[in-house]
Amino acid sequence: MSYEILKSENVPFITLTLHNIKPRNNYYIEYCYPNLKIGCIIEGKAKWRIDNIDYDVEKNDIFIFNNKEKRALHTVTSDLSMIFVEFEPRFIWNNGIEILDSSYLNIFFNRNGLLENRIRDNEFSKLIIDIILEIKKEFNLKQPEYEQMLKIKVLNLLIILSRYYKNNSKNNGEIRTFNKENINLINKVMNFIDQHISEELTLEKLADIAHLNPSYLSTIFKQYNGITLFQYIQRKRISLSIDYLKNTHLSVLNIANICGFNTAANFYKYFKKLTGKIPKDFRTL
Repeated sequence: MSYEILKSENVPFITLTLHNIKPRNNYYIEYCYPNLKIGCIIEGKAKWRIDNIDYDVEKNDIFIFNNKEKRALHTVTSDLSMIFVEFEPRFIWNNGIEILDSSYLNIFFNRNGLLENRIRDNEFSKLIIDIILEIKKEFNLKQPEYEQMLKIKVLNLLIILSRYYKNNSKNNGEIRTFNKENINLINKVMNFIDQHISEELTLEKLADIAHLNPSYLSTIFKQYNGITLFQYIQRKRISLSIDYLKNTHLSVLNIANICGFNTAANFYKYFKKLTGKIPKDFRTL
């Protein structure tokens, strides 16, 4: 399996991942990211188990994942090529453009059983695939202002998907405008987490930073991110640890400490829980 990540330091919330997987029968378990994902199948056939529901996977399928669904790819019957656009929920409510509301989170978290993770619609799929390939081109060419173009194209993806969702759902769920004060407070907390990921991060400590009641911080954090504050921190830590495992020769114990786990046992516990694997499985150097 080959795996490539395209990212920009100036657009930290957006990542493009490219996957090429050879035929296999065994499960490939994807760990729980803090990111939302929109992707397309370029070539190949397989099966994907998503929260205990099996989907056939074939060329031109579109898949949408939130940051808490458990996914396992298996029975790859021909060379599989996939591209995914990934971003944290805060890209939706903190992009500097005030046209987005909570309906854009409903695409990921509130499908009401009427829309699946997979979209199989030839005309619509082509539209999504074309935009994803344009995003890939922007990452590769890095022309002037490409960072702004990345944001615009991801917003384009979200608007098109939101329109599809609304046209195909009888109940679009509760729609809230994003409260600017809450956005500023949650941003403050998330930026602190990013900068202090190796430290002990308790709900009380983070609530104190935002000058909020801990219970209220928990409530609004989940409303805006789809997962709890604790789940977000654990996913960020595991995601960071995988980057270290793949790209450095640091010991597992050192990586655990850098990523905020106070013991190796605690690190192994959450690593196994979120990835289904052990740290050495991600070593590439």
